[in-house]
Amino acid sequence: MFNNVTFRRSEASPQSFIDLGALAEALLFYQQANLLLDTSNLSHLLKTIGPSTTQRLISSPSVRPLLVWETLGVKTDHGALPVHDFVQFQLAGSKEKGFINSKEVRVKKIFERSLGRSGATNRAAIEFSKIAKVQKISEGIADKSGLPALARADLDNPDFVHQAIALSLKEKAPNMPLGDNWRFIPHRVKDGFLIETNLDFDRLNEEYRKSWPVEHSTLTPQFLLTDLLEAHAGLHFASLYGSDVITTPLSSRIMQLKLQRVVESRLGNVAEIELFQNATIGKGNTIREAINSGERSFEEFLDLLEHAAQFKDWLAEQEPDQSLVQDYYSEVIAGTWAEKLPGKSFRWVFFTGAGLLLDLAIPTGFGTATGVVLSAGDAFLLDKVAKGWKPNQFVEGPLRQFTS
Repeated sequence: MFNNVTFRRSEASPQSFIDLGALAEALLFYQQANLLLDTSNLSHLLKTIGPSTTQRLISSPSVRPLLVWETLGVKTDHGALPVHDFVQFQLAGSKEKGFINSKEVRVKKIFERSLGRSGATNRAAIEFSKIAKVQKISEGIADKSGLPALARADLDNPDFVHQAIALSLKEKAPNMPLGDNWRFIPHRVKDGFLIETNLDFDRLNEEYRKSWPVEHSTLTPQFLLTDLLEAHAGLHFASLYGSDVITTPLSSRIMQLKLQRVVESRLGNVAEIELFQNATIGKGNTIREAINSGERSFEEFLDLLEHAAQFKDWLAEQEPDQSLVQDYYSEVIAGTWAEKLPGKSFRWVFFTGAGLLLDLAIPTGFGTATGVVLSAGDAFLLDKVAKGWKPNQFVEGPLRQFTS
């Protein structure tokens, strides 16, 4: 319990950055966080907390910094009909100088763009490069198309797509009645997939902007597909490290939906079996909000994290128990600035269905008890779960979003 957690970024949007407050709250509980930093997130980190605090963060025994050069996204080619596809890409170098392969050179350029050129910047980049490792986004995936190919296979299951898009729409436009006959159906074509839909995106965007007043964001089929891609990516990285995952309320629900489908494909209908258990600490504090608003600095949080280290070994040995976790948290923050912050809840989703699969070997050819042939990605997840991985989730964000 609470051994290892993976954190990428907070939302399924290329414009989103790492949420330092959410990371801080998770670090209080977990022994180690796999911190995945792409170019924009690393730059944001440097500009927000500075190079010295960034170095202190990644030097902490609680943090494993991993550089991810590739970016995931949904590409749309506009022709007679829009053709969408999941892609991964990276930008490094120039037409004149070619591609940059050196980690040290790429890190130095990110530091210089974020902080300006100076001797201090150069030294900070060198120290950062000594600790951070490079993580390939599609590591462990046999398909040469990588993670996008596995996410693409999710679209071959119309029931999953329909339910996942419904979750996304309820999150983004909660007051928009969908009715019973709405459609959002992917159709495979040579260079991607077409979306057959009768959703009224003009009305959806009216409702979306009432709940989520984000100027740069517009609901489109491409945007909704990004939610599916990000949830798949979150599960992929968590399974790669055998870890829990820090995720949003929406991604958590899509992950649960996907894992329910994968387990059912092996065992038949397990809808009556509770595969997930919700756990909440009701007496938490607004640490995330205080850090993100600037009320408290990340440097102050790192002091609190060092104080928590003496209790973490004990917590990691416990089974999920709300009262024990509450006792741990109360002890960690006792007498600190965090104890004086307003109250809030912390929420986890624990996977309790792993025991169902421990004694079941996965059949050759990815066949299942239901006669469905699993995709390579789903078979990989099923194998991980069968071997004991528990895809637990630390759910960041307001409880209102999770239960909306």
